[in-house]
Amino acid sequence: APVLFRATGHSLGGALATLAAYDCAHCFNWDARCVTWGTPRMCDAAFAASFCWAVPHMARYMTKMDPVPRLPPNPQDPHEDGALITDFLNMALALPQKALTVHGYVHITKSIHLDSETSDALHLMLGAMEAAALLREGSAERIAAHFVAPHSTAMYC
Repeated sequence: APVLFRATGHSLGGALATLAAYDCAHCFNWDARCVTWGTPRMCDAAFAASFCWAVPHMARYMTKMDPVPRLPPNPQDPHEDGALITDFLNMALALPQKALTVHGYVHITKSIHLDSETSDALHLMLGAMEAAALLREGSAERIAAHFVAPHSTAMYC
C-alpha cells in the first residue's frame, strides 16, 4: 500500500519537516505532504524546484510580525513575504552574511499570512475550532449562527 507521510513543524522544526518530506518523497517514493509555520529561508532555487516536484502539497504559514521567515534576508526571493524589519535585518546581517557567504536562500512556496485583520485562512481555521467546541458543548444550533453573523478574526486573538 502507498505510504502517506505528513511532516509539520515550526521555525527550525519547519525547515527539518521540509527536509524530511523531501527525503521521504524523493528517496522512498512516498506521498509526502508538508505544513510549516514561521520557517526561515532554507534552500536555493534549485532545491526549491526539486522539492515542488517531489512534494506538490505544501503550505507555509506565517504572521506579519514574525522575523524568522525573513531570515536570511533575500529581497530577490520570489516568495518574499514583505517588509517588516527587513531593512534593519539587511543592515545588521550584511557583514556576517558576507563573511559566511550566505546568500541566495529562498522559500519553497508562497506563504499564507495568518493575521487577524487580513487572513481568511486564519478565520476559517479558528471558525472550525470554534465549531468543534460548540459541538462538544452540545450547541450545534449555534454553529450556523456563528458562521453567518458578521464578525472579524480579531475577536479570536
